[in-house]
Amino acid sequence: MSLIFAEQEPRFQEASVNLDETSNVGELGRTMLSTYALEEQEVEPVEAPETIETLLDKYEKPLSDGWLVEFHNLPEGVTAYNASRVFNVNQVPHMLVREEGNRADQEFTSRVAIYQVSEDGRHCWPSGISNLPELIKGSITQDPAISYVRGNWTLSWVEVEPVNVSSPNQGASWKSVIAIGPTLDKLNRLSETIESSDGNSLHRPVELPDTKGVRAVELLDGRIGITTRTSLDGKYELRYAIADSWEEVTTDLLSAAKPIKGLDGLIANVDDRYAKRWIGPNDQRLLANGEVSLLFHAGRFIEDSVPDSREYDVLHCILTPGTKDTPTEAKFIKLLARSDDFNLPPATLPPKRPDLERVAYPSCLIMPKERNMASILLAALRDSGEAGIKVSDPLKEWREDNPEYANNPFPQSSEQLTIAA
Repeated sequence: MSLIFAEQEPRFQEASVNLDETSNVGELGRTMLSTYALEEQEVEPVEAPETIETLLDKYEKPLSDGWLVEFHNLPEGVTAYNASRVFNVNQVPHMLVREEGNRADQEFTSRVAIYQVSEDGRHCWPSGISNLPELIKGSITQDPAISYVRGNWTLSWVEVEPVNVSSPNQGASWKSVIAIGPTLDKLNRLSETIESSDGNSLHRPVELPDTKGVRAVELLDGRIGITTRTSLDGKYELRYAIADSWEEVTTDLLSAAKPIKGLDGLIANVDDRYAKRWIGPNDQRLLANGEVSLLFHAGRFIEDSVPDSREYDVLHCILTPGTKDTPTEAKFIKLLARSDDFNLPPATLPPKRPDLERVAYPSCLIMPKERNMASILLAALRDSGEAGIKVSDPLKEWREDNPEYANNPFPQSSEQLTIAA
């Protein structure tokens, strides 16, 4: 552990000073003077920022092997992965997923869909409970998320504009989209009114170019907390924005989101390909004391015989929400799972592309209310399937710090989205 000590502060210390008759001391004359003296003073050490390397050093492997989530009634040649958290509608578990062709050249066939989920989280069937298909018709959609905020179901996804729809290697641009509605069959894109240069009012959807990972949560005091992962000018940052109401959630507000304090050691925007590090948010959930459970991922390129090979690991932390003027802060950062630890060999789940074999992209955590019980992590593996695995309690340290909530970490207000067991 690297320790940083604060600069020592001067303290007053009395000293005797001999002054001759000509000393110019005014009214003090031949009196005792106080002088500054430095004295060593111990201060509480400050931990250096966590990096992926320090997290690997104390990594505790998952508690089980992984299992594949089976999606029924998928057309031949189509796969489903990149799921949202599990949520209940009329006591029936559902989740959002990304459907697309399973070949490497079919990345831009993706669309977001809603599936019903079995109680054990291992089987899924298509569901027609939402008007979401109308909102995304004709668009390439990925990276879905869902929450319930300020009386509205809140969905977000990424829309992609490829350079060449049949050639993912040529790149694409993307933007994040938010839709809200009182019920899932009455969703509308979140919109804002702006004034044009000629003074006219224009109505437009709230959309964030070059941004992924938009996730919303209703905070304990009623504010709205939103994560983003920007990639402006090739620089990656995980940021947090806070609004008092949906009317305040505009493109400008989200563009001005602040980096999360404490996660900077996991990000490296450098030219060296193998030193580059990036992170992105996947799901956030309100805790009983007003803090937030954040599930996220950390990515990096690795040296391998396969060009462009990368690793995505699953991480978790606790956020203390800030204000409009102060940053949100992260603590209790830990590594939860790595792709190899699912023990699902490539023969069982082949990667969509060879460079994606070590990619684990988290979807959600199914966490028990009681301590000392295993949690279930759902994650997309290798861009080709969804898997589950048991992991140690991500809230262990938080429960120890908050004993009054240790056996009931999630307040009733956040249980409008009941996590499947």
